[in-house]
Amino acid sequence: MKLMYVVAPFALALAACQTTGSEMSASPDDALRAQLSGKTIAVNGAETHVNSDGSLSGAVQGTWTIEDGKYCRTIVAPKAWAGTQCQGVSFDGNQVTFTRPNGKTFTGMMK
Repeated sequence: MKLMYVVAPFALALAACQTTGSEMSASPDDALRAQLSGKTIAVNGAETHVNSDGSLSGAVQGTWTIEDGKYCRTIVAPKAWAGTQCQGVSFDGNQVTFTRPNGKTFTGMMK
């Protein structure tokens, strides 16, 4: 009987700590990935597709990931923009603003 008094509170405490997959919140990286994945971003009439498979197509060719809350892209074409860079991202309705490491920003419309 004494064992039940010891085990029962422990079991209740353990049960209270458990969560199901649906109760767990997504990480900020997952949330940002979901906001960008599958979208088309238009900047000055040029459209880039941020594909859900991690590729970029359209006006810009390359790949993308989300790392530590930043949009990281590796561009292979056009060559003038080639390279890897991680940028901050903010949203205002359908507008998305990317902030480069040097502080410069550019804004596009998300479709």
